Amino acid sequence: MRSILICLLLNTATQSIATARPTVRQDSSVTVLSASQISEWTIPAYLASAAYCPGNTIQSWNCGPACGNVSEPNGIVTGGDGDFVQRWFVAQTSDGTTVLSISGTNTSSIESIGIDIDFPLVEVDETFFPDSTGVELHQGFYGAFKRIQGGILAGVVAQARQGDILVVGHSLGAALTQITATYLQKQFPARVVTAKSFAPPRSGNKAWADYVDVTLGSNTGHMINYADDVPHLPPRPWHFQHASGEIWILKDGTTYEACGGRENPVSL
Repeated sequence: MRSILICLLLNTATQSIATARPTVRQDSSVTVLSASQISEWTIPAYLASAAYCPGNTIQSWNCGPACGNVSEPNGIVTGGDGDFVQRWFVAQTSDGTTVLSISGTNTSSIESIGIDIDFPLVEVDETFFPDSTGVELHQGFYGAFKRIQGGILAGVVAQARQGDILVVGHSLGAALTQITATYLQKQFPARVVTAKSFAPPRSGNKAWADYVDVTLGSNTGHMINYADDVPHLPPRPWHFQHASGEIWILKDGTTYEACGGRENPVSL
């Protein structure tokens, strides 16, 4: 499933955008993205796919199409085991951007699957997220974040101390993308941290969505295919809510809509 979803994202990200009628949604307006706007997601999609590869193939930048379609970055730092600890890598691109990519669920690992179904909401530590009263995160995702936080911070610090930071990920890695990007923006307030995630599940409560929106603003976005169930989990009645920044891929597979607000109902 993971490879199918990533391939779908990569294939559709390079297609032209068809003209679409406006669709009414809750909270805010909808904007049909241009081909050039969609192309900005192509490299992040390849980077998100690369995070599933073992660390040694990332270090040699020899992880198949995901690496082959991206210029080899510098200063690669890797971590994780693909089971209880998500795989990740930090590197620096030729334009000076620090890139962090975090892998999603390893569907062959019971430990990895267990992270996804550890649903209870738990309060966050203000050491990681200052001024976060009332903020709660999915217990499994929060635990996964804490297991990679130290290594990622060291990896980011090992790169140049300036320039933008781009965080990408798919599925479970997409949830961790949002969490980690928010954390890094607090750690490096003078730098611009951008989160681009693919098929993220909901990662926290409304207070968390508010916190993300205030911290990252327009620099967070998540791409969702209409046929994917993962972004609808955990269910909203369990007090989970997505942050802003949704980009919806319509049923025709060629139309991408940037949806203002949060949790916008979709007309397929």
